[in-house]
Amino acid sequence: MKKGVMVLAVVFIMLLSGFFGRSLMYVMAEEEADTRPEKYYTSIHLKDGDTLWSIAQTYCADSEESVEEYVRELRQMNSLSDDHIDAGHYLTIRYYK
Repeated sequence: MKKGVMVLAVVFIMLLSGFFGRSLMYVMAEEEADTRPEKYYTSIHLKDGDTLWSIAQTYCADSEESVEEYVRELRQMNSLSDDHIDAGHYLTIRYYK
């Protein structure tokens, strides 16, 4: 009788440790997956010499997209028909942090 209770207790402890150990592993994996930078939007004041391409090189550095893709998105976000921008105006940009 005592031996049966001991075996059941050991099996129960093993099942619990497997469950909690697996749960802990899932939590650790989720934390690791969430290390990607967050995407934010802001408006910048354009200065003399700024171009969509120079802005793209600055702000897409932390992303996985190309400068060309970022310029295309800048045009779309700001309703621009071409690459022309003027100093003194504002431009909405996306950045990662």
